[in-house]
Amino acid sequence: MKKKLPLAKRLGLLVALMAGIGTATYYAHADKQDPKPAFHMLETKDLDDDEPLSASCGGAERWAEKVFTDAAASSIDFAHPHNSSVTHLVNLPTVTPTTYQARIQPQEDSVYTIICNITEFRPESDSDCHLVLTDGTNTMIGEVPDPGCSSVAVSPKVADFSTCRAWVHANLGYVINTSVSLPPVIITGVAYYDPPHGQSGAAPNNLELHGIISIGFYTATGVSDPYFATDVKVYPNPSNGLFNVSLTGVSDRTRIEVYNMFGQIVNQSTLEPTTTQINMTGAAKGIYLYKVITEEGQAINSGKLIIQ
Repeated sequence: MKKKLPLAKRLGLLVALMAGIGTATYYAHADKQDPKPAFHMLETKDLDDDEPLSASCGGAERWAEKVFTDAAASSIDFAHPHNSSVTHLVNLPTVTPTTYQARIQPQEDSVYTIICNITEFRPESDSDCHLVLTDGTNTMIGEVPDPGCSSVAVSPKVADFSTCRAWVHANLGYVINTSVSLPPVIITGVAYYDPPHGQSGAAPNNLELHGIISIGFYTATGVSDPYFATDVKVYPNPSNGLFNVSLTGVSDRTRIEVYNMFGQIVNQSTLEPTTTQINMTGAAKGIYLYKVITEEGQAINSGKLIIQ
């Protein structure tokens, strides 16, 4: 017959056993709890996360004013952009808007064209492309919304946003770059006062160009932007995926790059001096962006391709 342990010892063993079970349960539960999941860390690693977000793609603060879908957007004078500079824009009256303030007139009814340098590129958590612009002394922000956001897709300037995004991703990539080294650029955008929240490169008067509707490299003559040259024809467009590209007055070894709406290259072809056929019959239906680039790396034409 086995000898029973005294009651006190049996109670002690029971308490120890229960404590062990509780500890094991705690660690098993803790292993399932990740207060900072890996996907969140990856998501924010290369972003400028200073933008308040909406429930979906896009931002929250004065978002309709940023993408020209607000009630007063019809007052924007897109037909008459003003030639300006970073210095002039950062010295306009200082306005600190509330987060839901309506379009501020007359400044936010105006479109400005400036020649400047880009010093920083930051993809933001609201999917904007955040650019820090400078004239060598002053800085301000320029931004391009994401046409893939449903709230941006209804903007009257969604096609311009798409073209600008393709340029940004082709020349600046997709991750934070705080030491951009590019030739001077020429940018056109709408004046916008952003509620201050620690933005990188912000102007002292809170003014930005948001959104940017045209961007390209500035030419030495200052007469035109080679990114929007017109010596290239693409036809038929729309098509079933077969496009003809016709060149006039362009040197050999010119190439065409085609991008999807995420700025990723989906087709790259060398162009003949006369006419070249681009075959994209295997691509999904939709809108694509193209850029024609010379042997020297100069972009001379851009536009949209539509596959039906």
